[in-house]
Amino acid sequence: MNGDPRPGVTVVVPCYQAGGTVLECLESLRHQRLPRAAFDVVVIHNGPPDPAEQLVRRMARRYPTFGLTQRRSPEGAAAARNVGIEASDREHVTFVDHDDVVTPNYLRGLLEAAGPGVVATAQLADRDPRGGALPESDLSRALRAAAGHERQVGSLPQVIGYSVGKLVPRAWLDTVRFDPSLRSGEDVEFYHRLFRDHPARLLVTPPGEDCTYVRTVRTGSLGRREVSWGFSVEERLAVVARLHAARDPDRAPGPLLATALAGQAWHMNRYLRLHPQDRTTVVDAVLDLGVTYFPFPSLNRSMARAATLAYRFSPYAGPAHEPLVRLLEERGEVHDVLQADLDGHHPPSWQWRDRTNRHLDERVLLAVTDPADRSPAAVEAYVERLVEAVRERAARKRYDTLVCTTERVEDVLACRRLRGILPGVRWVCLDAGPASDPSLDRADLAEVDDLVVAGAD
Repeated sequence: MNGDPRPGVTVVVPCYQAGGTVLECLESLRHQRLPRAAFDVVVIHNGPPDPAEQLVRRMARRYPTFGLTQRRSPEGAAAARNVGIEASDREHVTFVDHDDVVTPNYLRGLLEAAGPGVVATAQLADRDPRGGALPESDLSRALRAAAGHERQVGSLPQVIGYSVGKLVPRAWLDTVRFDPSLRSGEDVEFYHRLFRDHPARLLVTPPGEDCTYVRTVRTGSLGRREVSWGFSVEERLAVVARLHAARDPDRAPGPLLATALAGQAWHMNRYLRLHPQDRTTVVDAVLDLGVTYFPFPSLNRSMARAATLAYRFSPYAGPAHEPLVRLLEERGEVHDVLQADLDGHHPPSWQWRDRTNRHLDERVLLAVTDPADRSPAAVEAYVERLVEAVRERAARKRYDTLVCTTERVEDVLACRRLRGILPGVRWVCLDAGPASDPSLDRADLAEVDDLVVAGAD
């Protein structure tokens, strides 16, 4: 952009084979309560020629004060948005997809909420392709709950997951563009870099101010795309690589990066739940990226077929932890870990985090009052809580294996009891040798299917 920006907002509308659907979008913009002199609309066609171009041209001629123009870009929403950014010459930019609509106070509400360092964010509603309202989404509920108060972007990290509904200062876009090499997920990567370079505050408009972005949810929408290796794995890995390339290596992953990566892992998980035999290939592909952080529990969500009962487990590792981790790595299966909550009792150590998370689905922390209390009553109370926690999850996850060590008698007693509750489950126990619980009766191991000796080849 050359020179100082004009006041107001440029609305960028990427348009791909829209046909007549773009007219409803443009009509919703034409009926904005914001004065016409304060905004303009640029439609960016990024696909083969289609009737939408002629329809937009006619609308521009019919309403010459509307400030409607159109341009062409290479194929892809990322390229279209970049051309729209280049065409903008106002203080703010916002994106509207061609099959969505906005309420009459949308632009005025966003401009009134905007300020130095503040990204105004609208309420969000979903509809089906026929215009019928869809149930309120988790994202819409989060926006409604956050309305009316400035907050750091990291407190509402979901906003980086979609390109629309936000008013971005044009000056911030001089050095940040959408990555056209990404076939999907370019909005997540774009906003991650934008908010990395410009630590912003969010101000979500109140629900009663008629400032709402209405999304049309179709079969091809990102969350409803057909599950496939290409979309669900390859394209997600490309986004993961770009997210890590943009992160600050000297800082721990913040909520924006964590949320962005969890979103990619969610799509991979959808694929793996249909194709569990490909899990090792997917995990290896993630590791081949050389990334320093990845939310493997999100990748493994609801895939556990083993329950590991380990009173002391990362980050509160005990003497048997290293051989147990090796055992779990060798088995390679996804598992839930049920462990004592030792916060305040033992110092945490995160040295095993990446190795343990790689095969982890759910981590269950069970409350303990005093880990040093080895009275029969204290042991029985913990065993009962442990058994109930496993039973509740086994009803949903169909565990076929129980894993424990002899480091704490509570884990052994719970596994023994669960053998009589869960039919067909296999019991694998790691004999911790000298680190075994002195109160353990070796007769309690009589029903173990596979007794593994720590340190044995």
